[in-house]
Amino acid sequence: MGCTVRTSPSRVSFLRGVYLLGSLILVIVSAGLAASVAYAQPDGALARLKREDDNIQSTERLELKAQLSRAADVYSLLALGSGADVPHELLERAECIAVLPGVVKAAFLAGGQHGSGVVSCRDEKLGWTAPAFITMTAGSFGFQIGAQEVDVVLLMMAKNSRRSIASSKLTLGGDIAVAAGPVGRLAKGETDLDLSGIYSFARSRGVFAGVSLEGAVVRPNDRATSTYYGRQLMIEDILFKYAVTILPREAGRFISMLPRW
Repeated sequence: MGCTVRTSPSRVSFLRGVYLLGSLILVIVSAGLAASVAYAQPDGALARLKREDDNIQSTERLELKAQLSRAADVYSLLALGSGADVPHELLERAECIAVLPGVVKAAFLAGGQHGSGVVSCRDEKLGWTAPAFITMTAGSFGFQIGAQEVDVVLLMMAKNSRRSIASSKLTLGGDIAVAAGPVGRLAKGETDLDLSGIYSFARSRGVFAGVSLEGAVVRPNDRATSTYYGRQLMIEDILFKYAVTILPREAGRFISMLPRW
């Protein structure tokens, strides 16, 4: 005679609960493993995007390092040495110095100028700030055919120069006066210097004989500054808060060339 084993309803419910719980845990673990494997795959979307972003950042930083090195070379050529074009008397009184290597001017009936570079301002106690990146754009009109590339040095003489350069845009000749700087050594005792505006110096490498910066607009390039220093920075952090005190090699070389008090 057979024997029938009966399971109580509570035990059946318990077993069902254990089974469902085990199934749920298995699903969660499987999903987690699948996500981990997908993320770790070299060809996964997240990994690929991260690599591309890292490559872009690395390329941009190398370009900025090269630009800062060129700025130092331009400043050395125009401002230092026995044959320098920029008078030392102006350099010693400048509140901010901007150098834009290779500003491009292209024209066909109507043209424009565009360039980028760096600026540094000084404080009597703290010295020169780390260089911050800037851009300069302008339009030019006339029956001109050709193209040129020029190196530009701007000497900002006014006490509030750093406030002007840190604004969203600074229009040369509009927001602040700009004049072609005197070339060579100033005559002894010369006192008619304008210490409220900007003196501009340019070295032409192209077909145009002269360069006009009237109407040019200078803007901070916070993205370039952040990329170069490897952290989020605005021009105010550089010029007012001295947020960068340990300088990369190119920045240190540039600052070392600027005049001392």
